[in-house]
Amino acid sequence: MVHGGNFPVSGAQIYLFAAGQTGYGTSATSLITSGSAGVSCSNAAVAGACYVTTDSNGNFTLGTDYTCTEGQQVYMVGVGGNPGLTGNVNNTSIVQMAALAACPATGTLSQAVPYVTLNEVTTVAFAYAMSGFATTPFNVSSDASGETALANALANAGNIVNLAWGVAGATVAGNANSVNPAAKINTLANILATCVNTQPNTSTGQPSSSCSSLFTYATNAA
Repeated sequence: MVHGGNFPVSGAQIYLFAAGQTGYGTSATSLITSGSAGVSCSNAAVAGACYVTTDSNGNFTLGTDYTCTEGQQVYMVGVGGNPGLTGNVNNTSIVQMAALAACPATGTLSQAVPYVTLNEVTTVAFAYAMSGFATTPFNVSSDASGETALANALANAGNIVNLAWGVAGATVAGNANSVNPAAKINTLANILATCVNTQPNTSTGQPSSSCSSLFTYATNAA
């Protein structure tokens, strides 16, 4: 499911990508295939990619709508949608992410990641863990020498948050003696929510003032 704060995001476009392997900053590979039930490739936020759409409760399913190759590092991106606002709203400023897992030999992730909650918390974890390999949500990659490091980074994102629930625990997965900065993660997630849960300017179609402020102050580190 996709949530903005405590509200479901309906009409969001859900993409599935495998991180690229042809150099840093190159395009990730879209994994959702055309022709399957519930899959659309028109009006995509990402050129050449296909997606499934969330329902009125923010739920979606991929099923057999994709296939991946063993060892590919797979992640998810949700774009746009209505975060519980009245009327026909599409907040195109919403871009939320979740690091999933390495593709198993079966070519599907159903056993490794049966359920995913895509929200601001998973987005913060993804941005932190994958920052050394991403220039945009759709350009996550490494060269051949960095594949192990990228795999470790993606796995780290899964240690920081519980993907099924979209929450950050007090400890990281598998280490009861660790300290996970959950309060800091939640603070950053709440900052993102001030943009996610807003309506674009109805007359201009431009992002809300909350989103514009976020984009101004949250810049890439040089």
